[in-house]
Amino acid sequence: MTLPDYPATTKWLSDAERKLAISRLIGDEGEHDSGEILSHKQAFFAAVKDPKTWVSRVTSKSGAVAELLATRLSSSHIIC
Repeated sequence: MTLPDYPATTKWLSDAERKLAISRLIGDEGEHDSGEILSHKQAFFAAVKDPKTWVSRVTSKSGAVAELLATRLSSSHIIC
């Protein structure tokens, strides 16, 4: 699978798909998307302050916990 760099330069998108992708990228800007280049330390703290980071972290961990519990319970023959 190949991911394009940016929708505006992707040849296989239709005009409607290209406009939609660009509008979604513009609407998905975070707190520090001002165009400035951040150092690694600044980028780290920007990510820590961004609520999307925490929502992503919690949802990914809750799925892993659910899988672990299902595996443990099915292997202990509590759930058939």
